[in-house]
Amino acid sequence: MARRTGRAAAGAAAKDGKEKGRCLKCKKEYEAGNSGTSNMLRHIIKCRDSEKQADYVPLDHDKYREKLSISIIKHNYPFSYVEHEGT
Repeated sequence: MARRTGRAAAGAAAKDGKEKGRCLKCKKEYEAGNSGTSNMLRHIIKCRDSEKQADYVPLDHDKYREKLSISIIKHNYPFSYVEHEGT
């Protein structure tokens, strides 16, 4: 079953009679016209993807190394603890 992508859009008729749609996240307007709402649907997918990228925070290796060192010392783990393979 296909996901509904129209949830992030609002449709309305403009003053000039042309049907338009508006992205509820970034408020950008799109004309329905001959292409229907496919241009707006493409925008919604891009808008969602850009939102996901905004949440990405790069890993600070120095901070991670410091936290790992503190946990080894605090919990008396052997130094070989860091040599274990992850899943």
